[in-house]
Amino acid sequence: MNNGNLPPNETRYDDLVGVVSVNFKEDQNFNSIASGITGYDPLRYEPVALRVFIYDHNPIVTLYAIDKEKHPLNVTGNRLQVKKFKREMSFEEIFKRFKKLNFTLTSQEYRLEDLEVEE
Repeated sequence: MNNGNLPPNETRYDDLVGVVSVNFKEDQNFNSIASGITGYDPLRYEPVALRVFIYDHNPIVTLYAIDKEKHPLNVTGNRLQVKKFKREMSFEEIFKRFKKLNFTLTSQEYRLEDLEVEE
């Protein structure tokens, strides 16, 4: 299903929107991190999305994963049915799982792709 395009920005919040990139540690991959966060069976589930929501200094991590025991029966039309795993985590618990975390926020007036940066 990956067509190489970034998902559209969510604009439910009015101030800034952006993109995030993550590098895993050498001995990690998305499934090992996801199963470590949720405790799910990594042989049964395949992670497809990770959301981190922070409100009032309380991070909530939500992971969406395909149940491989139901796949491909979990495709309805053009929509992929996933299971949601959600839990509160500390900032330290989140950040220690990644080698690098990079995010860029911008006003909605300009797209990052349209910027030409002068050094």
